[in-house]
Parts: sequence; structure tokens; C-alpha cells
Amino acid sequence: MQTGMSQEQTDLSNLVADMMVGRGPGFSEVAKIIHRKMDLATALRQLHGKLPKDVASLIRTTTSEKEGGQFDEASMQKARRILNSMMLHAWGELDDVVFECKEFQERNRGTYEQVVADLARLGSQLSRLGELRVSSQQGIFDKDRERKDAEERLNELTTEFEKTLFENQREMTIRKNDLAVFDFILQATACKDGSFMQLNNPKTQICQTATGPILNFKDHNLAAKFEQMMTPETRQALREALGQVEKPLGLVQFREDPTTETTTALPTFAAEVIPVSEEPHPAGQWKKCVDGEPNCGLLHDLMSLEWGKFRDGFDELTAEMNQNKEEFDATKRNINEELTVISDEKTKHMEVLANTISSINADTEEMNEKDQQKRDLTHVFDKTCKIFREKN
Repeated sequence: MQTGMSQEQTDLSNLVADMMVGRGPGFSEVAKIIHRKMDLATALRQLHGKLPKDVASLIRTTTSEKEGGQFDEASMQKARRILNSMMLHAWGELDDVVFECKEFQERNRGTYEQVVADLARLGSQLSRLGELRVSSQQGIFDKDRERKDAEERLNELTTEFEKTLFENQREMTIRKNDLAVFDFILQATACKDGSFMQLNNPKTQICQTATGPILNFKDHNLAAKFEQMMTPETRQALREALGQVEKPLGLVQFREDPTTETTTALPTFAAEVIPVSEEPHPAGQWKKCVDGEPNCGLLHDLMSLEWGKFRDGFDELTAEMNQNKEEFDATKRNINEELTVISDEKTKHMEVLANTISSINADTEEMNEKDQQKRDLTHVFDKTCKIFREKN
């Protein structure tokens, strides 16, 4: 019996709960179902202690009279009116509870659904922001690698340029010195009024030594200065140029024969070089040639040709150094511009990363708040629904 009553109570609670959330049968249908499953005696037992005293007394009296077979029509009418009034009042109270429950449900579930939608939106945003953060971090990594590569290329370029520049500057120093030697020779061998330079005893001689022909100045100071300026390259070039004396250029002029008054014409064949006699000199060991003076015009022209060769070498090296400098500056400028672009792009990636992390933190905080709000709404809904079920 108790099991049957418990089952009826369970069924009744389920029907009322379904009705309150908008599922199942309506109120009138619920009343009919209850009437079919529960008789008056069972209903009285269920309502024991919950009805007003007069109503409870009337029901007991009515029930006793019914069981004894004695019915008073006036009492029955009175009981009906009271019961109808109670039913109407109960229906009103139930309607109030139902409306209150519906209002609460719509308000709570509406907020709950909005919170769920916000959580979905925040989850999608966090997923997109996570991808953006990874992309920004990868961009920063790539720009760091590109910057490192560019800096290495710039360092290699600078090292190679400085190495080449050092070698060219050393070679330029040599070529400047070589050119200065032939500048000096050109000035010394310039023809003017039958002499080479406007100095006392400015005569110049070509002398033959064991290592080849040399240019000798009778002025010891001039000779000492000339010797100090000489480099191995100019010494060899001068010997090769003066070696032209062995060829039919008529470079050496001979003095007139004192035994005859006839003037000797310039030879058209190679002149025999005058032997050299040596004697000590305070400035060092100088070689002295016997009389025999070179042809001024031919010697100056020959030295001019040699000067031109050294000048060409000087100009070529100068042009090469200038070209190297221009190429280095252009490449360095391009790499620096590349570094500037890389730095700007890295800055953009860093700004995006900072904004992304800020957005992730804000969305994460909001998501935590929404999670807590969802739990609170669920807790309030369950608790309130339990109260409404107890009222019914």
C-alpha cells in the first residue's frame, strides 16, 4: 500500500514538474489523471494536517455521514461550496506558482543561454587569438633569423672590403712612390737651353753596372735624393728603359774628337757604353762615368713613356678602389635598408603579439567569469525548481 502511495506521489510530482516547464499535459488533464488514480480517502490522508480545521471537520463529517448512509442536503451543498471555493483558491495559487515558475525559468534560462553563447564566442576568439599569437611569435623568430643573416652578410662584406682596401692602399703607396720617382726623373731630364735642370753642373749620365744601366747625377745631393726615392719596381723599370741604349736609338751623345775640327754626327746604331770607374764618396759608394752625355730629348721622351706606364697603373688602381668603394657603399646601403625593413616588420609582429596576449588575458578572464555565472545560474535554477516542486 505504501509502495502504491509513493508511486502515486512520484507520478503526481513528475506531472506537475513537467507542466511547470511546459511539457506534458495541461492543468485540467493533470486533475483528471489524479482523480482517476486517487480516491477521496487517499486524498484526505495525503492532505491530513494541511487543510483548515473547519474544512477538515466538514470533510470528516461528510465522510462519516456518507459511510453511515445519512446525508443532509444542506450540509452537502455547504461542503460543495466550501470545496469549490478551496479549489478555486488552490487553482489561483497554483496559477501564481506556475506563472512565477515560468517567469523565473524564462529569465534564468534566457540568461543561461546567453552565457553559453558568450562562452562559445569566447572559445572561438581564444582559438583564433592562439593561432595569431603563434603566427606572431613565428614572425618574430623569422625576422630575428633574417636580421642575423643580413648582419652576417654585412660583416663578411665589410671584412672583405677592408681586406681588399688594405691591400690596395699598400699597393697604392708603392705606386705613388714609383710615380714620384719618375716625376723626379722627368724634371731632372727636362731639356732647356741645352741643359737638364737649372742647377749648377746639372749634367746627367747613363752608366753601366754589373746589374745593368743606371742613371747617374753628377750633383751628389740630387743623386742622394734620387737614390732614397728609388724602389725595387722603379729601379727595374729604369734599368729596362735605359737598356734601350743598347738599341739603335742614338740615346748617348759623344764629345767632339779634340784632334779634329770635324763635327761627329749622331750615330744611327747602338753606342758603346762608357766603362764606370768607382771611387769613395762621403754619402756612400757612388759610380762615376767618363764623359759621354745622353741625348736629352730621347732620354726625356723615354722617361715620359715610363712615367705614363706608372701613371696608368696608378689611375687604374685608383679607379678600381673607387669602384670597390661605390659597390661596397651601395651593397652596405641595401643591407642597412633591409635591416630597417626587418626591424620594422619585427616591431609590427611584436605589437600584434602584445595586443594578442592582452586580448587573450581579457577573454580568459571574461570566460572565467562566464563559467562562474553559468554555474551560479544552474545552481539557482535547480534550487528554485526544487522550491517550486515543494510548493506543488
